[in-house]
Amino acid sequence: QQKIERVCMTNLGVLDDKLFVDFMDILLERLDKFHAFEWNLESNKIGDEGMKKIAEFVRREPHNLEILKLTNNKKQVNTQVLKELIGGIEENKKLQYFYYNGSDMYGWRLKQYYDRCEKHLRANQNARRKAFIA
Repeated sequence: QQKIERVCMTNLGVLDDKLFVDFMDILLERLDKFHAFEWNLESNKIGDEGMKKIAEFVRREPHNLEILKLTNNKKQVNTQVLKELIGGIEENKKLQYFYYNGSDMYGWRLKQYYDRCEKHLRANQNARRKAFIA
């Protein structure tokens, strides 16, 4: 059986927050079917509720997901929601790369959380490297 390795859902103009939340609910119900190692959600309009769903998804550690791209998100996201997302990343032992260049994350407002996130991702990368060498 063939599995999808990369999922690219960029610039989906119809992907508003309500539709995305519904999509994520279905994906969370079928998490065992998600085997992609890279998920690209760049340039979409994902708001607070959608980001909460992504945080839950990441927290549950999908099988192979190592790369998550959320750059150029076109909606402002609440600070508390971004903290939830970072918390989900910190609980995930497999995710190695997280791209998000919204002003929320890279601005001074959440710099300490971004640094914690980067530290955790580097630890995941090192663990994967050590497992590969062994």
